[in-house]
Amino acid sequence: MPNFTFKGGLKLENPYPAEEIDLIRIPLPDKVILPMQQRIGEQAKPIVGVGEHVLTGQVIATIDDERCAPVHASISGKVVAIDEQVMVHQSGLKAQCISIESDGKDDWVDTSIGCTEHYELCTPETIYNKIRVSGIVGMGGAGFPTHTKVQLAENCHTLLVNATECEPGITCDASLMLAYPTKIIRGIEVLFHVNRAERAIIAIEDDKPEAIALLKKYCKNDRISIEEIPTKYTSGAE
Repeated sequence: MPNFTFKGGLKLENPYPAEEIDLIRIPLPDKVILPMQQRIGEQAKPIVGVGEHVLTGQVIATIDDERCAPVHASISGKVVAIDEQVMVHQSGLKAQCISIESDGKDDWVDTSIGCTEHYELCTPETIYNKIRVSGIVGMGGAGFPTHTKVQLAENCHTLLVNATECEPGITCDASLMLAYPTKIIRGIEVLFHVNRAERAIIAIEDDKPEAIALLKKYCKNDRISIEEIPTKYTSGAE
């Protein structure tokens, strides 16, 4: 096996092992306030009005900028305000926000539009647009849209799946691998179809044996390899 590592780095113990933490569903909030300035670029523009009823997952604001993604309602309910409010940010800056009061139902918008569960029957463009409309973004500070990353990776040779945690004590990636190993594998296969990559490498830190074992158990695609890398900070930075 190749030695996937880099010079330097810090060996820091994770105080919160993922296998000791359960994923839970948080209760619905009574109200959400969604800022239009969520990512890099300009603010998104609301496409709903005060008094309008919205569904969970419904696009409520859009922006004509490929670096950005649309804003979605995180609960179903009634739009009660569209105004400037202080963002939850140390800068104390204000941004236009959409406030929604929950109806307690969590009724979802139809997410099946534009594609089917048989991704092989969809064109790469259809799947790309599905990713864009879904508003999937990176969890870093810039919130870089996933659809832009997919577009830039078109016809790439190797798809590198970063399954390493970016900070000590974080268990997000490990928890997802333990809970949804088959969905992760299927997601990679969908990306094969979209960007025509020849192979994929899933990089996982060697202190996550349970996640490694699960992915190896469910991965039946010989174009996907699962590689262990030394657990040291900052392996997951990029």
